[in-house]
Amino acid sequence: MSSQTISLRFHHGLGDCANFARMIPLYSERGYRVQIDCTPDKAILFRAAGAEIVDAAPVVHDWFYPPEDVPAQHDRRGTGNKSAGNLSRSPLPDIGSRFDLWQDYCQTRVRPIELVAEPDRSDIARWLDRLPRPVVLLHTIGNTDQRGKSLPNELTESLYRELLDRTEGGLVLLDWDRRVPRLAHGRVRHLDDLPGGCSTERMMALMDQADLLVGVDSGPLHACGLTDTPSVGLWRPGHYPARYALPDRNRLNITVPDKRNRYHRGPWRIIEHPGTEFAAGRLADWIASMLGPPRYLPEHELAADIQMRHWIGDWCRGGTGNSLSTFSDRNHSFDVTFRRLSARHPWNPRIVETGCIRAEEDWPGAGFFSYLAGHYVSHRNGQLDSVDLDPGHCDFARTWCAEFGRHVRVHASDSLAYLNNRQEPIDLLYCDSLDTYEPNHAAHALAEVEAAMPLLHESSLILFDDSPWNAGAITGKAARAVPWLLDHGWRIRYAGYQVLLEKDGNHHASD
Repeated sequence: MSSQTISLRFHHGLGDCANFARMIPLYSERGYRVQIDCTPDKAILFRAAGAEIVDAAPVVHDWFYPPEDVPAQHDRRGTGNKSAGNLSRSPLPDIGSRFDLWQDYCQTRVRPIELVAEPDRSDIARWLDRLPRPVVLLHTIGNTDQRGKSLPNELTESLYRELLDRTEGGLVLLDWDRRVPRLAHGRVRHLDDLPGGCSTERMMALMDQADLLVGVDSGPLHACGLTDTPSVGLWRPGHYPARYALPDRNRLNITVPDKRNRYHRGPWRIIEHPGTEFAAGRLADWIASMLGPPRYLPEHELAADIQMRHWIGDWCRGGTGNSLSTFSDRNHSFDVTFRRLSARHPWNPRIVETGCIRAEEDWPGAGFFSYLAGHYVSHRNGQLDSVDLDPGHCDFARTWCAEFGRHVRVHASDSLAYLNNRQEPIDLLYCDSLDTYEPNHAAHALAEVEAAMPLLHESSLILFDDSPWNAGAITGKAARAVPWLLDHGWRIRYAGYQVLLEKDGNHHASD
């Protein structure tokens, strides 16, 4: 344990101070005494982190920007992240590899609200009481790189109207410099309307008592990570969350398409807006979703749930199918499947997939199920076992699913051999092995079902890919398995391009 003192001058903006404050516990826990010379308005952040506020610290801390390297696989170590690049870097002492420190850093909690005086909290509460709930804080103009970060005025005004149309709550415009457009409306307030102004202390109280913050890459968005209030980050081209923000379970990050996102989307809860510029209506839909209930995942994983809705509802929608059908609607069948699985097995769901993912981002073409199900089970403490005979396919799936850790296992094996040797029960069996241009694909799917039958139970589900109805019968992979299952006490729950089955008599209105 060290008994040394770290004394730094850190005169940076609110967002940088918020993220730097979260580093301080890592050093305090290792015996360092931390002193920070900062501007008076940021002192509350560093005091909350356990630092001593001093004048005229001897060493200036300037942010180091690490290379913008795109990791070779899904990143759980903060590669290229601005804040992570400063861990153990001079003038801070070396306390270990920044990659090893990354998870601890992301999990540190700093609570400035506990230092906010009660009169300030009460003033904010009374002011917000005049607005209907839910209250959304909206910060659309950044202090630095305004042209790159900020929303254009026309988009901002449209966003006001779209949000007011989708909710019955109020909007608070976080604007200290009178730069944002205003809207005359009984549910809209500006910081000018707040008696006594908005110091950092009062802003933390405002964030703490609001229902949601929506912000561009600027101070309020990053400072909101020091509260329990959910947030939505809006990232315009040239700015992306994995570079400038810390991952936050309570934050949904909306970006334009960028190749870097695919390797960071899980921890940062990234969804991609199509095109190069945002549309107010689409933004408002996602923002309003952050004020509602989840669809597939637990309440405390709402941002990850909206991610999953985006993948299923947008990316799996209306694929072109194959020789079996010119239209695939996996968006509907996946939606039904995961909602019913959540109703029946809300914790520790066990999924078995035969045939794993094998092509980059193949959402509309094949559904990208290994990744989708891996995301699902990782947020419900479950297990996905994906089985494929091709070692190359298995390596690809392992790379893409590495971010889910122990929740996904990929087995290089014949599916029948795996199912015959498996001992654990199966809550969802997804049959997707042997492409439909291969001979005996339907017989193979039936053999998989027969092998899995001892592991299935009264509330199990079976989903078949590539199995549309045509000319009076189910075709494709499920052509032989579905008639067999119907004769053995199962019923069709959904039929489209895929077929979902459950045990007959196990239908509940609450599912």
